[in-house]
This record gives sequence, C-alpha cells and structure tokens, in this order.
Amino acid sequence: MNLLLKIIIMKEGSNNINWSIIITCIIALIGWGISYYLINDQIRRAKQKELITNYLIEAYRNLEEGMGRDSNTIEQKRNMEKAIADIQLFGTTNQRKIAKELADKCNKTSYMDARDLLIVLRNDLRNELGLELAPTNIDDIIHWRLK
Repeated sequence: MNLLLKIIIMKEGSNNINWSIIITCIIALIGWGISYYLINDQIRRAKQKELITNYLIEAYRNLEEGMGRDSNTIEQKRNMEKAIADIQLFGTTNQRKIAKELADKCNKTSYMDARDLLIVLRNDLRNELGLELAPTNIDDIIHWRLK
C-alpha cells in the first residue's frame, strides 16, 4: 500500500505529483460507479417488470375463473375482487379504466362480464412476454368448463 502511494504521489525521485495516474484512477472509479448504478437500475427494472407481470397474470386467471359459471363460490367472488384491485394497482391506464368501469357496472347490476378486460389483459400480457397476439373475438375469451 505504501509503495502504491509513493508511485502515485512521486514521480521517479522528484517531489511532483503524478497527475496522470491520479486522473486515471479517478476516471476508473467514476466509470465503475456509473456501471454499478446502471446495472442495479437494470436489475431493479427487470424485477419490477416480472412482479407486475406475475400479478397481472394472476388477475387474469382469477377473472377468467369466475366467468362463464352459473354461480360463483365466495372464494371465486373474492378472487375476482382481488383481481380488480391488482389491476387497479399494477395495470396500465387503459386496464385500470376498463376495470373501474367493470367494477362500477357490477356494483350497480350485480353482474360481471369481464370479457373486455380479459381481452385487454391477455393482449397486453402476451405483448409484454413477446408472444403473438391472440384473436380478439369476444366470444373466444370464456373458455369451456368441465361439468
């Protein structure tokens, strides 16, 4: 360590400071700091994207599970409410708007037809995951049920 300080401060026996080595070290430290910040930011964004995608996939599944049934259990109703809440928290502006309209309509009529929201969620999630878009025919959104 002493030797390194002598090399940085002294220039072959003279009392002059070796500025080129000091500047090189400063530039290297700044470069390391910027790289560290950018990598951590990229990791944080990737985790955030994964978290949001997972919540929206779960919201899609919960909404889809409650659709197209003659009657829903209490658990299915709670899962559908949770799905709307997750979309309000993590969804895009358009998803939140459609979810609010759906919740308002359901509160007035006690009937929930989430197909429009499911189509938007499905296409946005498929786009986010790099998959080709699915058909947007509203009749294709509710899947068959086992009897």
